[in-house]
Amino acid sequence: MLDVLEKGKKFAKYKLDVIAYADDILLGIDDNVNVNELISEIEDLVSLIGLTVNRDKCRCTKTQVVEFMGFRYSNNRHEEIALAPELLKRA
Repeated sequence: MLDVLEKGKKFAKYKLDVIAYADDILLGIDDNVNVNELISEIEDLVSLIGLTVNRDKCRCTKTQVVEFMGFRYSNNRHEEIALAPELLKRA
């Protein structure tokens, strides 16, 4: 457990906004962050508790607004949005 806590301290430098739902995670980061380096550090951290990161499902965008799990997030604010019927069918 101490390994997880020690590795977790490294993330303070990133000033992350983290939103998690089940096995999905949305990260808000500054433009000057090396995304591949961050993902590698996250992989190291979660491997300590037996989890993995599926890089095939990772997406990176420079937009200021992101829709995630029925909410629209922007600048540390969120609002509920109407889900499209196609999304509801897949849920």
